[in-house]
Amino acid sequence: MDVLLVRPSYRLLFGRFHLPRYFPLGLGYIGAYLDNHGFTSQILDLNLYHEMHPRRDIAFLKQILLHEHPKIVGISSTSYNYPEAVEVARTVKEVDRKIITVYGGVHATFNSHRILREVKDIDVIGLYEGEEAMLELTQRVMQGATAFVRGMAYREGDQVVLAPPRERITDLDRLPYPGRGLTVIPFEKYFEVNGVKNVALETMRGCPYECIFCSTKALHGQQVRYRSPTKVVDEMQQVIDRYDVDIISFCDDTFTLNKDRVLQICEEIRKQQVNIQWTCSTRVDRVDPEVLQRMRDAGCVYIFYGIETVTPQVLHAIKKGFTPQVVERAIQWTAGSGINYELSFIVGLPGETQASFTAMLQFAARVKSMAVHPDLLHSLSGTTLAEHCEGCAFYSSDAFPGINPILRTQHLSTHQIVTNMVEFYKRCHHVWKQVLPPRIEYTSSTTRGLKTASSQRADE
Repeated sequence: MDVLLVRPSYRLLFGRFHLPRYFPLGLGYIGAYLDNHGFTSQILDLNLYHEMHPRRDIAFLKQILLHEHPKIVGISSTSYNYPEAVEVARTVKEVDRKIITVYGGVHATFNSHRILREVKDIDVIGLYEGEEAMLELTQRVMQGATAFVRGMAYREGDQVVLAPPRERITDLDRLPYPGRGLTVIPFEKYFEVNGVKNVALETMRGCPYECIFCSTKALHGQQVRYRSPTKVVDEMQQVIDRYDVDIISFCDDTFTLNKDRVLQICEEIRKQQVNIQWTCSTRVDRVDPEVLQRMRDAGCVYIFYGIETVTPQVLHAIKKGFTPQVVERAIQWTAGSGINYELSFIVGLPGETQASFTAMLQFAARVKSMAVHPDLLHSLSGTTLAEHCEGCAFYSSDAFPGINPILRTQHLSTHQIVTNMVEFYKRCHHVWKQVLPPRIEYTSSTTRGLKTASSQRADE
């Protein structure tokens, strides 16, 4: 094997949070890209293995390394499983120090200097999107070259060097479909642990918005790049034929950003007679009755809206770009279309007061969405919030660098924020059982699985 691509487990968080049980699309694209250029690769999802065999993921990694002898191990993680990513790199070097270890993803991109200074078992950091950089690195390693490539960071002696950046891939249609068949563990095991045959698809990269708590624009750029409607629907049909899936989740942050393109996708679904339910995430200011009805007719059954708050001043402070009136309008339109929806809120935002929290809580309790999902504000790597938040204080931990939950805001103490979060969960973390056509009976566990798959970006 030339390259082993690894998603570490979330072992330190296991049992405390609902953890991702989805195929890592980012590694899937890299694996398929390498495969298309003549290199052999496999994808090892240690988080999936940990779900199946708790606490045995590192032992399994050693078995794979000793059996396959990869030349390169690529590791991708979020900030939440960074400690496990370091453990993977350490294990690789214990087995064979000649293996090149490459660490990529959102956490790696925005913490490259610190990681290379502190973690000697990581040789190279992949910055931003990884397909072309990983291909060039693999070509060089196979040729015995020692110089590293554009779009990566590495060491020269005691110095950390950032190679010149790469241009992002503008034509996403030239990327192959993600390598779902490259998994060490059979792909169907995702269905077993999730309890639903759900597959995630990516249709675009980039984001034009300025939300201060999100890293999508920093990682993928402000210029949005799209896959063509034909390619999107062809991939839908491929996963249906190959895996007999029950539902497809589009994992783009704002699936309906381009209305004309969404209508084209819906028309292509009709033309190809693709019979499948699907879900997506989007913004409340990027829907209207026409697009919602066309989506419903094409199989959309569920939309995840990140509205975060309902107070104008707080929406302005986090640069969300819409008003409470737009939220109300989108909810009415979505309910009228027959599509179920989930609303996501954030507790502890800059500018939040006890009065604005109460207004948010009352709003969440009033609307009849399929689910209401509260979360605590975190300052994550790559976000504007991580750089500056006037009047806010965040908790910092060496165990989880880059993950900083809010401690206090200009108006709320730590005690008030914690009390508010508990109150939100008590009153509003609810799911209404729906009677929906066909095949899927929606329960709370199903909803969490759909939300996880559809809201996570393909950055692992």
